[in-house]
Amino acid sequence: MPLTRNQIASLLENKSIAAVRSWLKSLDLTHSANTKTELTERVFGLLNEGELTEEEFRRGLLSLEEASAKRVFLFGVECPENADEHFLESLRRARVGLDDNPRLAPNLPRNPTLVYVTKHGRVIRAKWAETQESVEPDIERARFVRNKLTKVIVLIADLEARTAQLRFDKPEAIHSYKDGDGNTDDNLFFGHYVNAAASLLGMNLAPTDVRSALRSLVETVPRIIRLESKDFRTGSNSRVRFSSKTDVRDDGDWQVMHAEGGDAWAYDREFVHWLPATSDGRLSREVFTAIDGRTGKLRVEADCHEEELEYAISTIRAHQS
Repeated sequence: MPLTRNQIASLLENKSIAAVRSWLKSLDLTHSANTKTELTERVFGLLNEGELTEEEFRRGLLSLEEASAKRVFLFGVECPENADEHFLESLRRARVGLDDNPRLAPNLPRNPTLVYVTKHGRVIRAKWAETQESVEPDIERARFVRNKLTKVIVLIADLEARTAQLRFDKPEAIHSYKDGDGNTDDNLFFGHYVNAAASLLGMNLAPTDVRSALRSLVETVPRIIRLESKDFRTGSNSRVRFSSKTDVRDDGDWQVMHAEGGDAWAYDREFVHWLPATSDGRLSREVFTAIDGRTGKLRVEADCHEEELEYAISTIRAHQS
């Protein structure tokens, strides 16, 4: 049976309009829609006209769920000998089975849930989901409104490359990870799933410093990024920040400073836009990524999807010395 409007609306309920439009555009499909109702009608029409298959739609939803508006932590994996067998033994001890394919997270799970674990070749992928609550002001009624939201956490580990990434939805104001004083602590939320990922793999995860990659990204010619904002420390340990609506490298003051002392700079944070012209056809538009070089943490916006996020991560790793 084809999907009904109500089923499509339900599947799109927690998805960003901008993200779905961006994904449809990447497939060269009609994508104009400003409301969830318009978006539902747009997808319903594409499915009925045969321009989009149900399988493609579900794959797209999975891509958005696992890549849109994510905070991404990059790690190295301390792989033992026979890492594949070690991982499978770790699953057996935890009584967790392997799934054939990834699948969508349940909506508002009662308890934190391990949604799936897959292994294709030497690449492991896993997803957790949990429910948190946002708090929004209702000015007209002079009150605060609490809304339940599903939060998704995704692990991707490559045993061959000895690398891993953990993708997080932004934590909300109310969740179960609290400090000793009973206050919500987002770092405990992140830390819980770093530990869960390491436990699932049966291997330690080491945070990745990507400051050398940031230097390479900035200095690569022809340019592969548009550099919107840059934080760096000079050789005398002064912190400097440049920002531009175009590219900070076109700023005369930045060029003078870079020519005189750039070799001694420590590249800490950058806001970059990946350029499609030098992406070997992998991007159809500029894609924003905030990069913290010291901690190996990234942030992408709500209209980002899987192929774009993987391009950003793979390019950063390729530029790491």
